[in-house]
Amino acid sequence: MYQQRKTVSGWDPLQLSRSVVFMSCEKPVKSPLYLDTSTCNYNDNSSSISDSKRYRYVKVGETSASQVEDSCQVEKMYLTSWPTNNDDQNISCTDVHNELVYGFELSWLERNCESYCGRNNYYCILDEANKLQCDDGIDGK
Repeated sequence: MYQQRKTVSGWDPLQLSRSVVFMSCEKPVKSPLYLDTSTCNYNDNSSSISDSKRYRYVKVGETSASQVEDSCQVEKMYLTSWPTNNDDQNISCTDVHNELVYGFELSWLERNCESYCGRNNYYCILDEANKLQCDDGIDGK
């Protein structure tokens, strides 16, 4: 889910949540999108796959089925709302830990925007004071 945010250069999408996907693979995976969890201090005894010769990875961010390697299967998937710079290729064990500890937020912003701004407004944002602001996208207000 995305929300629009206004910047100096215009409107940019702000990702409200993203997934943290733990996978187990038969073969090693060489991908900048996969973090090898053997480098992390995770002690997960609840794996559904008992074979200890498997390779375990975590992928953070939008994950489609085509991004799951052929020898891998998804073990667990979590949702997080951790504020991020969206650099999913440069993630660390500490980043994953922080995202999981942060958890996720439920937002009714889209529904409130529709009620407050009406359906004809193109953008609806929360300002610094946490108040809804409407913009039809025509005059840049």
